[in-house]
Amino acid sequence: HNTTGTRNNRSSPPWGTSGLRPARFSRAAQLDTHHNSTVGSTSIKGWARPGPAARSSRSTESTNCSPLLRCCQTAAGAVVGLEEEEEQMGRTSTGGSSSKLKIRIEHGIVESLCEKWYRSWCLPGSDGTWGYCPEEPTVAGSDSVWDVDIATIHPMAKIPSPSELFLSRADMEKRLRESCGEVIQTRSGDIVDQDYTESIAPLADNFCWGTFESRKMQLARASELTTKLAARHPGETILLLSHGSPVTHMFEVITGKDWTVHGVCGYASFSTYAHERVVNDGDDGDGEEGICIVWKEPLVTNDSTHVLDETSAEYKSGH
Repeated sequence: HNTTGTRNNRSSPPWGTSGLRPARFSRAAQLDTHHNSTVGSTSIKGWARPGPAARSSRSTESTNCSPLLRCCQTAAGAVVGLEEEEEQMGRTSTGGSSSKLKIRIEHGIVESLCEKWYRSWCLPGSDGTWGYCPEEPTVAGSDSVWDVDIATIHPMAKIPSPSELFLSRADMEKRLRESCGEVIQTRSGDIVDQDYTESIAPLADNFCWGTFESRKMQLARASELTTKLAARHPGETILLLSHGSPVTHMFEVITGKDWTVHGVCGYASFSTYAHERVVNDGDDGDGEEGICIVWKEPLVTNDSTHVLDETSAEYKSGH
């Protein structure tokens, strides 16, 4: 795990000229699906310590992560940290203890597949900057720095299937063992769940350069993902590791508030959400029966106190 925060998206071929994306850190969003539970822990070995607001009496049953390498590196650290925390507290849980945690690669929480994301890696000179734009025009006869010569962009940006950009689960396992230190290298068994092959919120297959994921599509993806995950894990606490845009989109669809209320994600920030499962008997006029997911006020929003010095007033206050 690279403590500077600089992480690869995948191993090869290089994305842009450098092959590395500068620090766009993974953000953790925890969905606590037990409506009476306390805030879940996002203890991350080696670089993140859970602050006062993060401590919990509950185990984490599932770790779901974006398919980008830099995010899976963070998830690997989270799994190790959770395992150590479970061991120290002498906790076990039936059928879902942290000692059995594996990273479930979930395409539905990948970074927003918008133009700004593609610009960060696929243009000549791209250096990982979100929405990268060259200082001078690059298209002959154009005075605009925003114009792009399609012939010069990375070939992978032209593939109308985002999943082709991601490492396979087997390759991700290999890369994590190469890049995440001795604890992961010597871990028995896979850290990536090789059996989790179908995303709960699969991506559309037509995104590529020129056909970008719109904001409306991003919000719909976040809504589908959070609702389905909450329904799949009743009474459990699950950990999601994603990126700035998807995290704020999840905040919007869960709370109904604008993303600016959440704010720009801080370094390794996390949020914690809880919900109730309400039986709909069909008497509300829609004629449908079933279980509805009703989200409560967030327990924690955009918190980064776990990366602060434990002696600081900000850390002690939990804000």
